[in-house]
Amino acid sequence: MTAAVRKLDPDLELFRHHFPGFGVVPGVVLLAEYLGAAGRSGAVSLSNVRFSRFVPGGAEFRFDTSGADITVAADDQVCCRFTDGPPAPIEIERCERDLPLVEVAPLRAPAVWFLPEQIGLADRVARCEVDLAAVAARFPYLRDLTHWPLFVLVECIGNLALALAGATGRYVFAQFENVTHRLGDIHAGTVTVEARLRRSGSILVWEGSARNGDDVILGLRRGVSTLLEER
Repeated sequence: MTAAVRKLDPDLELFRHHFPGFGVVPGVVLLAEYLGAAGRSGAVSLSNVRFSRFVPGGAEFRFDTSGADITVAADDQVCCRFTDGPPAPIEIERCERDLPLVEVAPLRAPAVWFLPEQIGLADRVARCEVDLAAVAARFPYLRDLTHWPLFVLVECIGNLALALAGATGRYVFAQFENVTHRLGDIHAGTVTVEARLRRSGSILVWEGSARNGDDVILGLRRGVSTLLEER
């Protein structure tokens, strides 16, 4: 695949929630669309992911794989770039202790929050159980998305980071050092999601994982979220 053009229906319910008033394609959805266009399955490792511009809902975007980096562009402007390398072992620090349960209200639109009412939270670590089948039943729009469980789990890890930071502003993903996951192993069951906050403030730095029991199905290293100026 040297180049491929994609376009999401501007009437997708997704764009009413991300973000309300000016719907844009979530960064993780861009990555999932690339994987779908490339016919990828099994273990995948995307590195040095950088988001630089929003892709408006309904706009065409193009993947270009001809260079060292894969780029995503809309209106001839690069919006995202990353590398697609060989799968690597998922090595993310794990908290072994029990965490006290804390009730946390959604810090974003409920339709992209996905977390249960109570999460385990202490110091700079948060953890919860996410029932993917229940999430999909509650938010049917997810079924319209390519590799929707990947979108849900990455958003969950980022949302746990928001909860740890007590962040009430509107944050967006800016970059990931690495996203490693096994697409075939992400099923619509119950998954343990954990996040660790490394830095808080207007720039959040975090990492996390998703597990089926002791089996790690998603690892995310050095995620960076930045505070979006209100429009």
